[in-house]
Amino acid sequence: MEAFAYVYDQREDFEARFLQHRTIFPRDFLADLGFRTLRVDGRVELMRLELGGLLEVPSEGIVAELVRRAREALVRPEPARL
Repeated sequence: MEAFAYVYDQREDFEARFLQHRTIFPRDFLADLGFRTLRVDGRVELMRLELGGLLEVPSEGIVAELVRRAREALVRPEPARL
């Protein structure tokens, strides 16, 4: 997962850091979540969080049954009728 980060001055308050820009996050906030810097251009950074540690759902057992039930419960659109 990638996100853009901005290096704010430490004196900036919550409103300036989170409410003025809704598509760019404070660099320290993303770093605390485990994001790492890929590229830097001035005060803007491209950061990435690796999701390679996600586990595959087993094909048998209680977890597999719960996942199967959850998938069946999803709302599926009906085909268009002419």
